[in-house]
Amino acid sequence: MSDLPNWAKGEGGEPKADLADKLVDEAAGVKPEESADAAAAAATEPAAAGSDHAREDSGLASRALCFFRFLAVLTVLLALVVIGTNCYIIYDKYTEIKARGILLRVYGILFSIFVIFAELEWSKFTKFFGFLKYWPARGLFYIFVGLITWDQTDATSSSSYGTYEDIVSFLMMSVGGIYFLLGLACMRTVKEAERARLADESA
Repeated sequence: MSDLPNWAKGEGGEPKADLADKLVDEAAGVKPEESADAAAAAATEPAAAGSDHAREDSGLASRALCFFRFLAVLTVLLALVVIGTNCYIIYDKYTEIKARGILLRVYGILFSIFVIFAELEWSKFTKFFGFLKYWPARGLFYIFVGLITWDQTDATSSSSYGTYEDIVSFLMMSVGGIYFLLGLACMRTVKEAERARLADESA
């Protein structure tokens, strides 16, 4: 063992555990320092690739969160339009609308308020209407709100309100369909995960 190079000896002159690897490197003309640098570079490359992949996933999640915010804003605006439309028609056509039509419009207004609270994620509201936390159920509820509004267009079909109500009701049903499909795809978990990540970064 006395003819071994110094780098091949451990404490007390004993050979190191990776002696065979280093002897192979020396026979190939590779210096120990070069071998260590190559190993460090090999260890760094996967980490860099993983970092790039993480940044790509983060970018996709951020774009998804922007889409969810846009969808929430659009839904709130549609709900406000439904409320305003029903309130104005009740006021303007009170003598021409039957009691059944007035009651259905009142329910449309009430359910539209529920839509706004659900999109704002008001905890006191979702505590009592927990089914709206689940996007498939939320989507079906939004479709129902759109159907109520659409059903009442017959009462105002002779006026300019009919076409306007049709557009609003179909948009509300479309948003409900989007929520239903997103819920089936479990996209709510993506939204919550991205929110948690942003909260951790800002903390």
